[in-house]
Amino acid sequence: MTQATGEPEDSKTLARYRPEVLDWFNSSYDRTFSRHRSQADTSKLVVTFSLAVAATFVATALQVTGNWGLDVLATVILAIAFLITLNVVLSDKIMEPDPAWLAQQLLRDMRVDGVVAAISDLQSRTEERNQERLDDVRNTVTLQLILAFAASTVAAISLLLTTA
Repeated sequence: MTQATGEPEDSKTLARYRPEVLDWFNSSYDRTFSRHRSQADTSKLVVTFSLAVAATFVATALQVTGNWGLDVLATVILAIAFLITLNVVLSDKIMEPDPAWLAQQLLRDMRVDGVVAAISDLQSRTEERNQERLDDVRNTVTLQLILAFAASTVAAISLLLTTA
């Protein structure tokens, strides 16, 4: 405690370092969550384009009269790949730290080390949750790519058997 103001010494320290703490948080936050967001967005692009390519093969096979068994199989596989694509596109919930919580933390805990620890903890928990979610998305994308490739392959075989 200081004699003049009666405030804890740490509160003056935080008042002096608060901009640096917030700058550190913002720069670290921006890097981490930009990476998470770009991974989620890239996953959406990959599944969307792979589904479009597979749909082109299946649509071509359906337009040519021929082996209906393979055409139906390709259509069913494509439908499953479509559902998985919807899952990836609609469920990329990337969590971000709550700025209101951060402001409360800064006001409540006036020690620099306490604020830095709280910010670090919040960022760690958020990053872990996002990494788990991105791992799930990555596994779903892999499954969707396998199904899209399978639908394209079955449709291509159907086309080759029709022309033969």
